[in-house]
Amino acid sequence: SGARGWHLFVLLAALIGVAEELLYRGWMMGRLTPLGCPAAVVLTALAHAGYKTALFVWPPSPVTVSYDLASIMLWTAVGGILLGVLRVWSRSVVPAAVAHAAFDLVVY
Repeated sequence: SGARGWHLFVLLAALIGVAEELLYRGWMMGRLTPLGCPAAVVLTALAHAGYKTALFVWPPSPVTVSYDLASIMLWTAVGGILLGVLRVWSRSVVPAAVAHAAFDLVVY
């Protein structure tokens, strides 16, 4: 049914958010930490924001849709910095993954 499909979509979105946290705040931040925590947080946030923004332009949509790519990039980077600070503060990727999943559940 339609409601079941919607629930599966929301669950998948939340799981994608968890996977993104494992990749960006888990693996990537760990690799960038030798540059210092502030640099690791910012660079990871920018990489994640670039990836998210790219999802809105590729592959090209068959329907003409206009997105404010600068706002998407900015707010995704700000969110990524907050999640990165949470990762550093908690010394674990789990709080960032839970926060990202919760955000996705609310948004979707």
